[in-house]
Amino acid sequence: MNNLQNEQSLVIGWCVSSLSPNVASVRYRALLPIVALEAAGHTCHLFTNTDHVDLSSLDALVIVKDFTLEAYQLIQRAKAAHVPVIFDLCDNIFVEGYGKHSANAPSEMFSAITKYIDAVVVTTAPLANAISRHAPDALINVIPDGIIQSDVGVAIDARLLAARSRANPRKASGGGIINKLRHKVRVMGGASLRTLFKKVIKRWRTLLTLGFWQRRVSKVLAHVKNKVAMAAIRRHHAAAAAPAISTVPREEQTVASPNAARLLWFGNHGADYADFGMMDLLRIKTDLEVIAQEYDVELVVISNNREKYLTYIKPIAIASRYIEWTPTIVEAEMSKATLALIPNSRDEFSICKSANRSVHALTNGLPVVATSTPSLSPLQGSICIDDFTAGMRRYLSSEQNSANDVSFGNKLAMTHFGPKVISQSWIDTIKNAIANARTEKPVPQVIFVLNLIQDVDVVLPVITEADKRGIAFEVWCSSTLLKKHPRVLSIFQDLDTSPVVLLESEAKRLPAFSSSTRALLTVTETNLAPHVFTRTLTERANKYGLMTATLQHGFENVGLTYSDEIHHVRKVTFAAKKVFLWGPLGTLHPAVKPATRDKCVPIGCPKLVSQAVANLDHMISPTATVIGIFENLHWHRYDEAYRQFFIEGVVSLAERFPEMIFLIKPHQAGLWLTRRYKRDKPVAPNILIVDPEKSEWQRFDINQLLGRMAAVITSPSTVALDAARRGLSVAVVAHDLQLDQYAPLPRINTINDWISFVVSIGTSSAPDGRSLEFVKRTVIEGPAASNILDYLIS
Repeated sequence: MNNLQNEQSLVIGWCVSSLSPNVASVRYRALLPIVALEAAGHTCHLFTNTDHVDLSSLDALVIVKDFTLEAYQLIQRAKAAHVPVIFDLCDNIFVEGYGKHSANAPSEMFSAITKYIDAVVVTTAPLANAISRHAPDALINVIPDGIIQSDVGVAIDARLLAARSRANPRKASGGGIINKLRHKVRVMGGASLRTLFKKVIKRWRTLLTLGFWQRRVSKVLAHVKNKVAMAAIRRHHAAAAAPAISTVPREEQTVASPNAARLLWFGNHGADYADFGMMDLLRIKTDLEVIAQEYDVELVVISNNREKYLTYIKPIAIASRYIEWTPTIVEAEMSKATLALIPNSRDEFSICKSANRSVHALTNGLPVVATSTPSLSPLQGSICIDDFTAGMRRYLSSEQNSANDVSFGNKLAMTHFGPKVISQSWIDTIKNAIANARTEKPVPQVIFVLNLIQDVDVVLPVITEADKRGIAFEVWCSSTLLKKHPRVLSIFQDLDTSPVVLLESEAKRLPAFSSSTRALLTVTETNLAPHVFTRTLTERANKYGLMTATLQHGFENVGLTYSDEIHHVRKVTFAAKKVFLWGPLGTLHPAVKPATRDKCVPIGCPKLVSQAVANLDHMISPTATVIGIFENLHWHRYDEAYRQFFIEGVVSLAERFPEMIFLIKPHQAGLWLTRRYKRDKPVAPNILIVDPEKSEWQRFDINQLLGRMAAVITSPSTVALDAARRGLSVAVVAHDLQLDQYAPLPRINTINDWISFVVSIGTSSAPDGRSLEFVKRTVIEGPAASNILDYLIS
């Protein structure tokens, strides 16, 4: 819509991470501006990233402190619909450790988001400075937190209640019976009936599992929780007058006299990434103890960590009481308190915090004693700064002092933080964002599609080559990939690229292809069920007339170089017009389909031969010899005898070579040893099992791990080729499998073969000759990434 006429109202969408009344950023950074803007005649829509939104109806979209992939995708959809996007931020997300438990680090998500947004709104000038250091090109506006008085609080709760009642989670488009049948057809087309029956039986067996019913119960509980929260909002104001009850047992409280003056501290208890919260009270411990000797006082702490209160605050020599935090409790206690205490550590996180607690106290009739911070400068003269002993004496000794300062403070608060100020600031910011919205990105000549984590190493050199040549491109990623592997975002940050996020269910219609785009390159594309995402995009690109290609993604590639009874080479098809092979046509399976052979272009392996080395000194002695053992045993290809042989081999090595470290790396998707294997895992002082799902291992890729290894033993896998290309000695566990394609690498058929291979590993740093011969036979030499790009755009 993009209205810019002053006499016309704006339509603004506000996306928040939660519709909870207890989230401060939701109340201050979304609901309060919404109430102010709607009072000024503008229209606002409040929703979460899971709600269905008609983006075309909006003049602007505001994202409030939401760093999820869903929000990232919503931003991309808004920009595709030519809707300006503003990102609101109230925390310094760049302090070390912030959001460390999030699936995607907020700082990395913000770096990706800045490629699309038109403006950033922050609460304070120090926060603006912090953001500008990390996003120098971002347009940053400072809009402080506003005033939440009783009438505004009522309007906020009503607005939140209305949003919760209208919440309609976005459903995957194109669902239903028809698409389920299409999915089954794909499965049947690329596998045997035996496979289909296995999948159906496995699905029905889930009805007998505890996890199935746990998921169903969790959905019901979530629905009930939503209903309870809505009821709580309705009761909010009725309960505001109820007396606050301390959650600390009486025997654990220091009892104050009935007439004691109440010194109020309220807020979040804190976090380990910054010095803020309840522990700030320890900064004024001496002040509190001095005042407790001079006046009849009680310290009232409203927060969300009783144990922290008991451990650190209760021992202070002052009568004190703890109350669990809720918005209702804060309002009730303010009406009974004498003054508010707001100490601040002024560290790089806390210095960026807004004045909302001081403003909230003043507008509720409480004088304030606080640590000076830049956000409090508009209140200068109305609050006591830095000298907490003198400040508390000023208000405890004279009610007139309190009344004068509160009156002056309210005038200043209304001048700098009142509804009209907040409303106009947002209107100016939004109109400026509309007027200066980012121009459309260049139409990509090439689109690179990623669906699995192993896709990244294969296609990244081609993407890097495109970037080096200045060729316009886009990277389209499945949302599943980015959720499972957050490091993918940071990988592309180095290329100054923000991937386009696609829900798998939307691949058949989004995003739209441009007639100027020339090619689409996937890595894993077949008619098999795990490749539906890339298959769907390839079929769409074919209809648009694009050059479509896919890459051989593994040494044993279904439909190309590998076949079995489940994934028979003649049942696997490729929608792509071209398939780029790592080696000559002779490396194809003898029974490959003629139609597939005709599509194949021998071009080389684009994967780089990395020299990266993982620093594992915190787990392994730097001088220890490390043998890597890679397992890919989740496949139907392996029977129980093979798997048991593999485990016995590992154990025998650990016992025979106690001076060596055996690092076992399960396949990142199969996770057989860490998740599927239910028996006792091999345990020894010199066995270290990598868990690909643990954060401490996710930061290391296979290339980095290979760099720390002296030799590699693997089940049939691309790892054999990766290690051989680095010149490492490699053995493949064959047992009873025919693995002629791995010649001349040693193959392990017996337990003695495990021992013999490790014994044969020399101390020389020269590349293993058998590994070099294996690489020469299976990979075409030359600049594969450059040649692939030439082929795509020629």
